[in-house]
Amino acid sequence: MRSAKSLVETMAGATSAAEDAAATLARAREELAANLDAAGFATANEAREAALDPRELATLAQDVDDYREARAKAEAVVAELSERELPDEPADLDALSHAAAESARSRDAAIEAATGAAARLATLEQLRAEYEARGEESAAARAERDVVAVLADSLEGKAPNERRLRLESFVLASKLERIVAAANARLETMSSGQYRLEHDDQAQYRGKETGLALRIADSHTGQSRSTRSLSGGETFLASLALALGLAETVTAEAGGIELGTLFIDEGFGSLDGDTLEIAMSTLEDLRDSGRTVGLISHVEAMHDAIPARLEVEKAADGSSRVRTRVGLQEVGLHTGGVAAG
Repeated sequence: MRSAKSLVETMAGATSAAEDAAATLARAREELAANLDAAGFATANEAREAALDPRELATLAQDVDDYREARAKAEAVVAELSERELPDEPADLDALSHAAAESARSRDAAIEAATGAAARLATLEQLRAEYEARGEESAAARAERDVVAVLADSLEGKAPNERRLRLESFVLASKLERIVAAANARLETMSSGQYRLEHDDQAQYRGKETGLALRIADSHTGQSRSTRSLSGGETFLASLALALGLAETVTAEAGGIELGTLFIDEGFGSLDGDTLEIAMSTLEDLRDSGRTVGLISHVEAMHDAIPARLEVEKAADGSSRVRTRVGLQEVGLHTGGVAAG
């Protein structure tokens, strides 16, 4: 009895399940038919044939997302521009595109130029640093060079040597000062105190070298003047005084070596009687002090003033004859074939 009852219950349950399944299937078919109709498909097979590959479907889905994003941006731009005052005419996009391209090329050229300039600037900065470093290294050498150059120019009588006095002239000027001092001891006596020689180291006319010039101080006028203003006899006396001063200076600076012989060639013909007497008196003093004085002259008036002399006479045939006289007495005669000068 129990088995039959269980069987009946099982069959009843299966029947109920079958009825439920049939109802579900019917609803599914109705839903499928509605969906197919809504999608525009007549059958399920037609819908299956129209279905896309999953990868293609993913691409399309990405395109949809991109479109939506671009649209959102465009809508934002439109919303922003809608708040501004826009021109009535639309912009010339071709012209703007061309201008934008030109601007881009100009920008690229400017960037290239700026890059090149920056590279050159770096090179110049490096060269400047090297130049300054070498300049500092050579500063001492340049300073020494400048000192030596100034010294060399000064010794050559160039700027900054305002007197234009060269080293050689400076040394000679120092000697000349001592010669002038010695010469004045004679000249003052010979000129009865009227004249004194002065060493002149002032700048000369037209940049002429200085340091070796002489002037004559005249006690009668109280002024100094050029030695060229002296008369012939005064010039002779001044020259004689300088020669004697030179001899005395050489003797003093050469360890006592004396110039024992002094020759004077001509110059006596320009002397008046008083000046000639002064000159001869001075030469007599020199002879009395132990020096030998030789006078070369054509002045007949001097014959009697010279105790010992050699007289050169020129013969008609061009030969010469030399007489040796002491006073009025002839002590020797020599005839030669060389014409006398």
